[in-house]
Amino acid sequence: MKILLIVINLLFLISNQSFSQNQQKIDSLLNVFNTVDSDTEKTSILITITDICRHFDTEKALTYCEQAIALSKKINDKNRYYKAINLKGLINLRLGNSKQAISNFNTVINNADKNSREKAISCLNLGNIYAEQVDDVVVVGIKI
Repeated sequence: MKILLIVINLLFLISNQSFSQNQQKIDSLLNVFNTVDSDTEKTSILITITDICRHFDTEKALTYCEQAIALSKKINDKNRYYKAINLKGLINLRLGNSKQAISNFNTVINNADKNSREKAISCLNLGNIYAEQVDDVVVVGIKI
């Protein structure tokens, strides 16, 4: 029993330290965000913050992701836009919104350049959903 309590305490300490380190990274990125003028750089920072947050604070990640999507649309940066849409799909999947996640991945698959990295990532993400058979949802209209 004592060993179990020790293991639980160690896991708690490790997760707390990890959260603290992630929060420090996010705070640093936000400081940089507030000092740069380039919308391209700001979009990249928002995407990085989203990617960090999605593992421990999905609601906050979704907020940063929406900002990245809006900014990448504004500057017509398709690569960053599709990267943000992929992240939004992963966040939706984590929140249990598998239909919305599938829609996000299909947006990238049906619109990104044929040989783009983001299109390949969306295909993998969609394949993972099927492999897990989440909600038995059938996807139609994929153009690869």
